[in-house]
Parts: sequence; C-alpha cells; structure tokens
Amino acid sequence: MEVSLLAASDTIMASAPASRAGGAAAIEETVYELGAGLGVAVLGTITAAVYAPGVAAVPGVPPRAMGQARESLASAAHVAREVGGTAGTALLDGARVAFVSALHTTVTVSIGLLGVPPPLLRACVHLCGWDEGLLQA
Repeated sequence: MEVSLLAASDTIMASAPASRAGGAAAIEETVYELGAGLGVAVLGTITAAVYAPGVAAVPGVPPRAMGQARESLASAAHVAREVGGTAGTALLDGARVAFVSALHTTVTVSIGLLGVPPPLLRACVHLCGWDEGLLQA
C-alpha cells in the first residue's frame, strides 16, 4: 500500500510545474486525508452493519445485554464475561464468527470498490473535456 501511495505522490508532484508544486502538494495531501477518512467511515459502517445482525440471540443472555453485545466485539466480550458460563462462551463464540464474517464482507466490498475509480475517472475526464492523455501516465 505504501509503495503505491509513494508512486502516486511522485507522479502528482512530477506532473506539476515547479511554480505550482505547493498547490499540488496541498491538493495531494487533502485528497489523501479525505480518502483515508471516507475509507474508514464507509468500510467501518459496512463492518458494523454486517456484524450486528450476525450476532444471534443466546439463551440465558438478556435482550438488553444482547443489544450491547451487538455493538462491537469488545462489547460482546464484556457481556460474555459478565454473563459467564456456557451462555457467555456461546455469546463470545457467536460474536467472533459474526465479526470475522463482517470482515470478510468488508474485504469483498473493498475489493469491488478498487475497480470503481478507473471507470469513474475516465467518465470525469471525458465529461470535463480534459486531455485523455492524462490517463495514459
């Protein structure tokens, strides 16, 4: 990941004239931060949305505690510790399975999203009338 970020940064800075290097660096950094923030927000939301319903109700665990366990894996571990016994063990095992399933879904979605930017970039370049040669670099 870091190698591709370095290559992208070098490409951006090399394509900017020296008189506009400061502006190019500012835009590059802003886009990086925005992309990182949106990536965390979107992928985190997907993980949470898949995890919560994946934690099945466990006999012996009160509904309110199940709600807390569905908030996060750490919350599920806390509730499992409080409940104890076989119900606590079953809750923690189910939460772990739900969390791994949520991560698998998130990775699958992120792989799919990797294919979106190039066509989107091409469409923007075409619609804005920019030089198509920009995409050949």
